[in-house]
Amino acid sequence: TPTYNVTGFVSGDTAASITNTGSAYNSAHVLAANTLTVSGLALSGITGSNSSAASDYSVNSSANVAATITPASLSASLTNTGVTKVYDASTAAPIGFTPTYSFSGLVSGDTSATLTNTGSAYDSAHVASATQVTVSGIALSSITGSNSSLASDYSYSPGSLSVSATITPASLIASLTNSGVTK
Repeated sequence: TPTYNVTGFVSGDTAASITNTGSAYNSAHVLAANTLTVSGLALSGITGSNSSAASDYSVNSSANVAATITPASLSASLTNTGVTKVYDASTAAPIGFTPTYSFSGLVSGDTSATLTNTGSAYDSAHVASATQVTVSGIALSSITGSNSSLASDYSYSPGSLSVSATITPASLIASLTNSGVTK
């Protein structure tokens, strides 16, 4: 609800009631939005001892105020299932592992986001103690949808996500090396 500082009254008049037809930012994007414009200003009444009518004054048709838009909060969770690899003595994620995400906090009209990361790794290299793969260094790089939203229109967290994962034992084949065994 806009509030106004009105000046220019004739002595005895003290306040004006003003209506408007709407308010809008100069941009829908967080980094570019810096002004809110209230338009369609019209006088609906004058207060004071003169019994002045609204038609006794004119008023500017719009007014601006400095304003900002704060980023929408966006979060993600990993949706990968069945993550596993055969023991290879490393904590490296399985070959071909690509994190997939589910998002919460997308503004209506935005349908998905693209995240980058700095890498994925198991919490242990050993079969018995490996329980998850963690994707680290996650950052928001773009937004998809009909709003033309920018990555800067959102604040993203968390920076790392984990998903349940296992390592299966590597297969060993044993063969006898004894030769010429007789009884």
